Amino acid sequence: ICSMLGISKPTLYAYVRSAETKPVAA
Repeated sequence: ICSMLGISKPTLYAYVRSAETKPVAA
């Protein structure tokens, strides 16, 4: 999934953290 979206794991983790703070519909 990471390589599919073209993002690194740290970026994905940061997105998850952000998603927990503010739920956003992607």
